[in-house]
Amino acid sequence: MEKIQKKSGHNRSVDFMKGMCILFVITAHCDLGREISASLLFPFWIHLPVSVFMLLSGYVYALSYQRHSIDSFKKAYAPSQVLPKFARYLEPYIPVFIAEVIILTVMGDYNLNLMNILVDFVTGGRGRGSYYVPLMIQFIFWFPVVHAIIKKFDLAGVFICGGLVLTYEALKNAVGMTEDCYRLILIRYTLVIAVGCYLAIGKKRTKKQDVFVFIMLFLSMIIGAAYIVWVYYFGYNPVLTKYWKETSIWASLFIIPPTVLIIGGGKLKWAPLEFLGKASYHIFMLQMFYFKPMEAVYEKLNIPFLTFPPIKVLTAYTICITAGILYYFLDNKLHSLKKRKVQSAKPKE
Repeated sequence: MEKIQKKSGHNRSVDFMKGMCILFVITAHCDLGREISASLLFPFWIHLPVSVFMLLSGYVYALSYQRHSIDSFKKAYAPSQVLPKFARYLEPYIPVFIAEVIILTVMGDYNLNLMNILVDFVTGGRGRGSYYVPLMIQFIFWFPVVHAIIKKFDLAGVFICGGLVLTYEALKNAVGMTEDCYRLILIRYTLVIAVGCYLAIGKKRTKKQDVFVFIMLFLSMIIGAAYIVWVYYFGYNPVLTKYWKETSIWASLFIIPPTVLIIGGGKLKWAPLEFLGKASYHIFMLQMFYFKPMEAVYEKLNIPFLTFPPIKVLTAYTICITAGILYYFLDNKLHSLKKRKVQSAKPKE
């Protein structure tokens, strides 16, 4: 496999993959039942989009660091780098969170007090996939560490990051970490983040190293597939990864090779999916809203056709994607207006 380095230009396969993954997220959150999930092999693709998102984020952030010559912790943690990233994740999240609290309160499903609001805000709200916002906030601060490891150790850094994940998994068991806490901590995705980072900035390999990487990717996929079958289809309960076992580091091993090949090849392109990829974070925010407060509304109205799997998925796609795209355009418009306002306020030389 020939590794691609996108020092300039845009890898459209990244947006293509993000577009696919946001569809996977919506499908997974429709809760179609274990029988359907098992028969359609959901554990091998539908259940793993966050791992892919993290790999893609590692890839995109590494290229951004390369473009902006960020080669030290001082530069990586500079306010000019950190604050725009905070705004990128929080600005679309805050209105959705406020709307969620209002609707759940009106529906009688929310105990409105300051402590609940603060805790829910910090933990990403109550919609499905709500842990993603806290994870991405942590990503801003954790990625410079992963980037430094890959810069220093190159391919060996990927294995070091894998070791960090396994150490974390062991420590969380030793200290008795709760599942609610575990779901909110980014470290468990360090390996896939490191793979994305290496794909972007790894040093040029020899043919011998290429063979080694190919073998590692092949073994990764085999181990991941065996783990998924063992856990999901045969009911094995792993001791080390007892929480979120179906999307753990071992399951993620399956999705790493195809993602690497697609991004490394850079040839998968389809404008509609690429557009969904660009709007994927806003769609993610709206699906969080849809699958909590709006689902509560549907339950109150007792609409039976939403329980029929195809209609349930189609309805979720239609509402989440349409609303997410509109939100994406609105947020971009407001961001452009704010940017022009700031620029116009600067004193002319």
